[in-house]
Amino acid sequence: MAAYQLAPVVDLVTIKEAIALLAETGHGISESTLKRALRSRDVRGERIGRVVLHSYTDVLEAHRDLILARTR
Repeated sequence: MAAYQLAPVVDLVTIKEAIALLAETGHGISESTLKRALRSRDVRGERIGRVVLHSYTDVLEAHRDLILARTR
């Protein structure tokens, strides 16, 4: 039996939301550092009205890479 996705999965967050979520991990990050990490990975945000949203998955991957680089 195949699994069906009933609703689209949306993981879009603002930079400020992402920073708040990442602070819960114990490895907080500043807004400028997160923006720089996303730019270095060529991650572009999606503008909806006045708000720029980023994929939380992309944010997590960029954050992971920063943390790994710091701990080496």
